[in-house]
Amino acid sequence: MRNTYYGKLFPETYSGSMFGAGLAVFAVWPWIIAHKDENGIVELNPDLVAAQLGCVTQQVEEAIAYLIRPDPRSRTKTEDGRRIVRVSEFGYRVVNHESYQKRGSDRTRYWREWRANKRKGTADERREEVAQQDAQRESVAQRCAQPMSTPVTAPAPAPAKERNSPTESKETPTAAPRDPEDSDESRRAGRARSGRPPADSSRKRFEAPTVEQVQTYITANPELSNVDAGAFVAFFEAGDPPWTDSRGKPVKNWKQKLRTWSNRNGHIAPARQFDRDHQHRQSAIGETINV
Repeated sequence: MRNTYYGKLFPETYSGSMFGAGLAVFAVWPWIIAHKDENGIVELNPDLVAAQLGCVTQQVEEAIAYLIRPDPRSRTKTEDGRRIVRVSEFGYRVVNHESYQKRGSDRTRYWREWRANKRKGTADERREEVAQQDAQRESVAQRCAQPMSTPVTAPAPAPAKERNSPTESKETPTAAPRDPEDSDESRRAGRARSGRPPADSSRKRFEAPTVEQVQTYITANPELSNVDAGAFVAFFEAGDPPWTDSRGKPVKNWKQKLRTWSNRNGHIAPARQFDRDHQHRQSAIGETINV
């Protein structure tokens, strides 16, 4: 089987007894080494080899003749120093095939040296790392053993004002004393300067009217005659709390509410009165209408 990987070509080929053999010999001989099979047999067709090497057939034939001649100066005395031996018309056997095939195959020494160098490098790196760690520990120990240049003192307590500051104290701060200038007169003067109307100091607290008061107001204002005073007072008295409108807001002016009732009744007398939930209405002839 022909070698399909590579052939071993050693430097001694160019410095041995073939020294100065010519370009054709040193072209054909590597071709033979690259094409021989595992038994050292190679097929040499001068025309084919010449075509591949880019030379003439005569040069290939002269190189083959040189390689099959005995060479008394060869280091290998087998076959009288011949490089190749003819075995058929185009077949040749490489004489030193087995010896050169084994040469360089045993890489035990190489790997032994490689592992030794690797271990040496690893050991050197480890020793250097340990030395650096020891130096760091020694430096830390020296710094810790040195006396401190300035004694460590406890921080001074905070002043009493800072300790009792409103942001840190849990006690409820007391109200600030009232400014004497912050009086009713000053507030009224401020309103006058800002253009705001003065506050109505005469405004009184809301007092719920009676039926008689409502009826008196209706009599004085004929446009409100469509409102039943009793129903009006009963409606707002039934609120929770009393005298609040349907949205739960306290009534501030019952007279305004009375006019609102009159507007809702459409100025039709007698008026249609509303109950608290606005669910029933009373018509002009006294019938109850569900809405």
